[in-house]
Amino acid sequence: MLEPRRLRMLSQLRRSGTMASAARALGYSPTSISQQLALLEKEAGSTLFVAAGRGVRLTPAGVLLAERADAILDALDAAAREVRRIGETPVGRVRLSTFQTAALTALPDVAGVLRRHYPGVRLDVVHLEPREALDALARHAVDLALLEEYPGTPLPKPRSVLRRVVALDPLYLATPSGESARRPEPEARWVLEPRGTAARRWADATCRASGFEPDVQFESHDMTVHRAVIGAGLAHGFLPGLALRAVDDDRITLTTMSGDPARSIILASDRASAGDVACTTVGRLLGEMFTSPSTDPGAGPAVGE
Repeated sequence: MLEPRRLRMLSQLRRSGTMASAARALGYSPTSISQQLALLEKEAGSTLFVAAGRGVRLTPAGVLLAERADAILDALDAAAREVRRIGETPVGRVRLSTFQTAALTALPDVAGVLRRHYPGVRLDVVHLEPREALDALARHAVDLALLEEYPGTPLPKPRSVLRRVVALDPLYLATPSGESARRPEPEARWVLEPRGTAARRWADATCRASGFEPDVQFESHDMTVHRAVIGAGLAHGFLPGLALRAVDDDRITLTTMSGDPARSIILASDRASAGDVACTTVGRLLGEMFTSPSTDPGAGPAVGE
């Protein structure tokens, strides 16, 4: 008997091309993926993939099984949704993709509500970048996704995905306390997200609009690192409101910028999950967590005032 979880790993490996990429997309370690796929080869009685440079290449048997796996997994997911629709009480597993600041804001409270009021719902969470999350939705690898969309960097809109904006998260110029920056300063050193991310593209464009290329000394996806570097007086940066929710950090001065830029927090779902009671319940709870309380941590005067 072929185990569905391992079939899903093989399907993802076919798309990703490397164990590391497949592991990241599914929320496992590369070692775990490798071990599970080795077991799948024993179940199938055939070699399914071979090493190819830094990645792997599926054998003809692996390609055939991966193609069949997609149809099998879609049918299993559809059956699970149909069974859950029979009852009015939310039950079953909901797979959520999210990003750091959204997870820190919403997950503890959502998980608490589910534990107290919907014990039949299991919430599995994976951290994916927005475009990876949209791909996972399209492949039914996740049921819901929290996405961030920065000004000027719109996300794709796959036809199979439903989406709604649950919050507008203000973006602030963040400087060490005591430094009176009124706009992005060319002389400053900066902490920004890595190149290739939507946040970095927006930050670079914002600095260029002020006439300079930022001197980036620190790069990190982690907003707690940004906050620590700015608070220590080592750099300037840009912080979203969610990164400062429930944090009273008097080491950082926040300044609103011209045009009041904000990123959109988007809740996306697979159209096939629209009638699923468990998915609808988790989606509703996530939406409520972002609409109350406000994400505004109390910034200083706007640039240009």
